[in-house]
Amino acid sequence: MWSKLVQLCSKTKNHQMILEELFDKSKTFIEIKNVNKKTFYRIINSYVINGIAEKNENKYSLTIKGKLLALVVLGKFESINTELKQELIFDSKDLFIERKEVIDEILYNAERKKNVLILGESGFGKTALLKRLNDKYLKGSVYCEIKPIKTCLENICKAKGIGISKSANKSELLNKLRQDNNHIIVLLDSIESATINDKKIIKDLMRNNCQFIFAGINNKAFIDFDHLIRLKTLNNLEANQLVNKLLEGKCDNINEVIRIVQNSTNNTPDQIIKVCNQNLALKELNEENKLVEHIKPTTNRINLISTNNVVNIAYLMISMRYLLYGQKQYEIGYWFSTVAYLIFFLFRRRKK
Repeated sequence: MWSKLVQLCSKTKNHQMILEELFDKSKTFIEIKNVNKKTFYRIINSYVINGIAEKNENKYSLTIKGKLLALVVLGKFESINTELKQELIFDSKDLFIERKEVIDEILYNAERKKNVLILGESGFGKTALLKRLNDKYLKGSVYCEIKPIKTCLENICKAKGIGISKSANKSELLNKLRQDNNHIIVLLDSIESATINDKKIIKDLMRNNCQFIFAGINNKAFIDFDHLIRLKTLNNLEANQLVNKLLEGKCDNINEVIRIVQNSTNNTPDQIIKVCNQNLALKELNEENKLVEHIKPTTNRINLISTNNVVNIAYLMISMRYLLYGQKQYEIGYWFSTVAYLIFFLFRRRKK
């Protein structure tokens, strides 16, 4: 059943496009671009018939079954909608991987008011690490992303308790921060997207008692720092612990998932989380498939009398009239039926 639905959803680019357009929210035909009206209604009607989509007034949206299929067809395991059993899905940005040695190194340098730069590839847990530092270890610090820089300045002002107006521009925000000499630690994420102008603003803030802990994939803007930390991939033990933490009590094949992680990933948290999400989503597909197969009524045609026996039954009825009523005009029918039954009997014996 599911294999047929997957084939339907991945039949053409238009099938996949409509599935992707409806994945996040319900839409009308006008809101969906690059698909003509005739093609849209042909595809969406097939989705509605198969329970993949549903219609509410003039808008179409995906059902739970449709969203699960979208995860498989579109590869959206990392962006599963919150309506789908949120407790089963993990986000790498909110999941902290314990890195005791890294945290100790950061705290050691933070106590000495040094600016720290944390570098690591995408999915290594940089964002989760900064958020963990902000929540648990560095009280009074402020976490923000470098883009947009104005929002970052506003967050620093709020953390320092500086009153600002909604219409304040970057220059006004910087002037207010220059007038405040209180020390603050800023956890600045995604510095790989920093520009030359952003670098100047950061230098200005450093001169005004702002201490930074940067995190990013690289340091293209050559922002000044005092200490560099490079995040490494997890070792096998840490990867196994992460899988057990994610899937404990949620699936029975944890050892199989661990084997897949070791063979098909680089032990980065983001890749491990994707494998776990895929495993849970496929488990949901299998459970729903079993439920549907259990309750779905059969659509197969049931033949009480096979076509091959219709002729034999007709001859039988004719022969019965000859035997019961002695009407000679039906005598030939009796002999025909006898021969027919004999042939049928021999054929069945040979088939067995």
